[in-house]
Amino acid sequence: GHNTVKTESQIQVQSPFTRLPAVIDFTGSEIGSLADYLTMMRTEIHQLRAPNILPVNHQLAKIGASLAQAYTGSIVTPDSLSLLAAGSIADFNPFAQVLGYKPLGFNRFIKNDKSFT
Repeated sequence: GHNTVKTESQIQVQSPFTRLPAVIDFTGSEIGSLADYLTMMRTEIHQLRAPNILPVNHQLAKIGASLAQAYTGSIVTPDSLSLLAAGSIADFNPFAQVLGYKPLGFNRFIKNDKSFT
């Protein structure tokens, strides 16, 4: 038999024997900025008002990330900021193949999971 994976713009029929990549990115279907993600976390999970996020140039952000990493073990590192600045976005289609459906975007994932509220 064949599995059907629906995406926004197309329907792909995948053979169960289609070879998947060795590494499958666990990613949602929505692209957003770090500011968008932090705002969603604060408002949807913690039920707080939206944060005031000030734009900071990349060099200053890397210095802040270096300090945060050195003193707090933060997940925000100069390398992670470089990935974000480069537009680090993964294709969700291989993950959709494994799931059998299109994964939710970060905004819908939290809103659909009532355990966070």
